[in-house]
Amino acid sequence: MSDEQPTETKSYEPKELGREHSNKVVEFINRKAVSPNDACPVCGSPKNTVAHTAYKIEAQPAEGVPFSGVQMPLFATVCFDCGFVRLFSEMIVNHLIEQEEASKTTATVGGADGD
Repeated sequence: MSDEQPTETKSYEPKELGREHSNKVVEFINRKAVSPNDACPVCGSPKNTVAHTAYKIEAQPAEGVPFSGVQMPLFATVCFDCGFVRLFSEMIVNHLIEQEEASKTTATVGGADGD
């Protein structure tokens, strides 16, 4: 048996989100919530928060599955009453936030010429 430790642990270290981006993620998840309180699916508590850290998990390779076989960066929401954690794809959430911002910019610019 070997006492060697895996050398890949650095790739799994969480990264802290900046305040501005963290706020955008919170706003995005709140807009996507089915109900205003977005109750925990386990205990029903409305006391949930978005963790201000992004995490990564190793996705096992699977034929035909997007993002498989790579590290998948994730945002998490956590229930304060039971500890249940929900995960959201960082890549998809960031992409959708960027699309929304680009759409707002286009709408603002397009409406500013008075036509």
